[in-house]
Amino acid sequence: MNDGNPRPGASLGRASAVVALLFASLSLATPARAGIEPSPFIPVDWSDSFALRSTGGVEDPLVIFGFNPQPDPPVGAAPHPQLDLSNGAAPAIGLTGVNNPQTFRMLFSIGAASGLFRFRDATSPTDDFGALTMVFTGPAGNYLVEFGFTTSSSGVVDLASTVGFNPQPDPPLGAPGSASYGLDFSFTSLSDAFVSVRVTDPGGVQLTFVPAPEPAALAVFGLGLAGLGYFRRRRRAAG
Repeated sequence: MNDGNPRPGASLGRASAVVALLFASLSLATPARAGIEPSPFIPVDWSDSFALRSTGGVEDPLVIFGFNPQPDPPVGAAPHPQLDLSNGAAPAIGLTGVNNPQTFRMLFSIGAASGLFRFRDATSPTDDFGALTMVFTGPAGNYLVEFGFTTSSSGVVDLASTVGFNPQPDPPLGAPGSASYGLDFSFTSLSDAFVSVRVTDPGGVQLTFVPAPEPAALAVFGLGLAGLGYFRRRRRAAG
């Protein structure tokens, strides 16, 4: 029985590794373009993202949410993302001790055991912005996803720096039909930086989030390890 929890699996790891390699080669041939729409495919690492389970809605999707500086700092080095769930309806990730200029990467994925999810639309800001609204469609209808961007020095997102993309591979969400979105960007000014998310389901309910069970995080981490081991074995066999 699939209860919607991510579950690691060797077959999923191998398949996702193949997909990651394919999209990595495509991304080399498809230069990233500035903008919000998820145009290029870009290989990503989900291991520093947070798995969150929603409650109170018609489908209660599972969300994976990440916010990191680019390139990622060494393990144990600052800044490191910190999840704030003091307001369960607006989970936020904060980074302290960052320097300007700095590029950031936001990752978001939504899915449920009930069926296929897909990215549908996004607002198109005409100037630097502190909020971004998107629509994802699931089996029950449209989900309104609202992202908030802020810094301790009142910075907002520099529109000219934005590159929306399709992150690959998708993290395992318990159902194969999850939808993902990525955004690379810079703030206009910063010291401490924060990104939050709010999700309203097709019934008009603003979802509340709690941490997903530990296996969710292990599944995301195990996906990358399984893929790396698979290609190393293939390389040794071919040699």
